Amino acid sequence: MGGSDRSGGASDHADPGGRILRIFRARVREGAEATWNAMMDEQIAKDLTARPGLISWYRCHRLDPGDTREYIVVTIWETRHHERLFAGASAHPVLPAGADQILEETVAIEYELDDQSADR
Repeated sequence: MGGSDRSGGASDHADPGGRILRIFRARVREGAEATWNAMMDEQIAKDLTARPGLISWYRCHRLDPGDTREYIVVTIWETRHHERLFAGASAHPVLPAGADQILEETVAIEYELDDQSADR
């Protein structure tokens, strides 16, 4: 993908045909890590992988041994339209049922991909 015009605002900038990278970050309450992982296993198996337009997803955990309660899920979508079908009209986190009870904080951030590396 080539670069794009960055003169517009964030919502105007996203090309409806361009790929979207979405980063969801969550910090889990102490002692709730196993519950969170089970919720994510279920959500990924039953919901995320069946979404139209999803190119790939990455589930990650923090490497710092002093902070093992932070997780991210990175998704890459074919278009903003597909990402919005998943997330709705805003960048609010999409949470499994009951997750709000075990999470201290969450954030979801969306980016339009400008370029990508060559396939190896």
